[in-house]
Amino acid sequence: MVKYERVRQYLAASGYTSEFLLQHFDLPSLHLLFYPVGRQGEKFAQQYRRSGTALFLARVFIGGYGESREAFREHMPDAVFDAMAEGGILEQVAGGEWQSPGLVFPFRGFFIAADRAFRGQQQLPLGRDYVAGGADPTSVEFYDNMASTPCRTLLEMGTGSGIGALLASRFAERVWALDINPRAVEYARRNCELNGVENVTAMESDLYSATDGQTFERIVANLPFVPSDENTAVFAAGGDDGERILAGFLEGCAERLTPGGRLYALVMGSDREEDGFESRIRRYLGSGGEDCDVALFARKTMTPAEFAFDRVALRNSESAALFRWVRFMEQHRIEQMVLGTLLVQRREAERPAVTLRHTLSPGATVEDMDRRLSWETRCARPDFAASILSARPTASEGWRVLTKHAMEDGKMATISHSILVTHPFEETVECAPWVVSLAARVDGERTVSQLLGAIQKQTGAPGDVLLRVFAQLAALGVAGVR
Repeated sequence: MVKYERVRQYLAASGYTSEFLLQHFDLPSLHLLFYPVGRQGEKFAQQYRRSGTALFLARVFIGGYGESREAFREHMPDAVFDAMAEGGILEQVAGGEWQSPGLVFPFRGFFIAADRAFRGQQQLPLGRDYVAGGADPTSVEFYDNMASTPCRTLLEMGTGSGIGALLASRFAERVWALDINPRAVEYARRNCELNGVENVTAMESDLYSATDGQTFERIVANLPFVPSDENTAVFAAGGDDGERILAGFLEGCAERLTPGGRLYALVMGSDREEDGFESRIRRYLGSGGEDCDVALFARKTMTPAEFAFDRVALRNSESAALFRWVRFMEQHRIEQMVLGTLLVQRREAERPAVTLRHTLSPGATVEDMDRRLSWETRCARPDFAASILSARPTASEGWRVLTKHAMEDGKMATISHSILVTHPFEETVECAPWVVSLAARVDGERTVSQLLGAIQKQTGAPGDVLLRVFAQLAALGVAGVR
């Protein structure tokens, strides 16, 4: 910790922030600076040459350019330079210049070291143990959806450079950061030291092998999920069907979660003929799944063709790769690919386990997902009716009623009613007219018991049916219940 303290203090006061970099380079995402390809790379090279300490640091630590010892003296004290050299952040190369062997970049109040893919505009060879920076949009989505409420113990599986563990250190009392890649563990430890974080333990581990029977209130993971071969970098290798690592991870999670504990993972998998992704997830949990709730929140779906074109374009592959992807989709009978956030909760009391799947709307948050899972599991409790009947639900906005009409026997007739919800989940539920009437009566004054009693008089529907319908309305967000 001590050897990096001087470096940390200097960087924090230098103006070398992600906000500055995004503004100066006019970028939507910081990770684009890590891959200076084509004309964009030429533009970066010109922008790096402008004056200022923050840009000097960016030129060295992100651009990878070498600078003379004299140039460093213009921007930092000798003691800081010496600490950087001692800590391996700077190294001297042939010709006498000094350069950064890897990336060092600002991210959400931390400074992160990781492997680099480019030096200047020259692409470098990457080994299988390459450690990515972790500032790409997919990783950012993971950080945003791993829940940041306080907890005592948190495990991050597949920590990479350690960003997730560092972010978790702000709200978890103790954090364990695991990775099968020894190089990633080294980076995670260095980044904890660089940032003065002392409540994170980084360990090399093949899935849960190093946990020694420990249990955790929260488990988070951004695992490899792209189908891969033996030549793929470890951080991206999801196995022959993309779900092999996920299956192993889920098989051991139930016994590692404390009762009531939750797992949050960014996942991608497939809906296959007569085999939905969420059904396969439950099977991956194995026998421990009997004690777990499963909630899959889909952010994006892609047809087999869309996914194949996306992979080919992303890697600038030859056209033959497209046909290999098509054959892969056919071999596994894939109907669509699903990208989203998975929540798994270990039951804290005796009740039926819940499996649910919903589609997220733009702007939906992990808090929305947490609330939905909490409500669905509350509905499964034996005491649900007793706990809800005296509540006074409030009216919510953001839902609409769609009524369809058609000509029947020469007259216009109503043929169906549907409730449409667009936030935080995109859902359309066809329903009877009295369901719309029930939703319209919610006003924050009448209790659930009074609302259901009025509808029962109108329709004669059984009370348990009415309660299930109301529970669904609350799940949709049509009625607000505490």
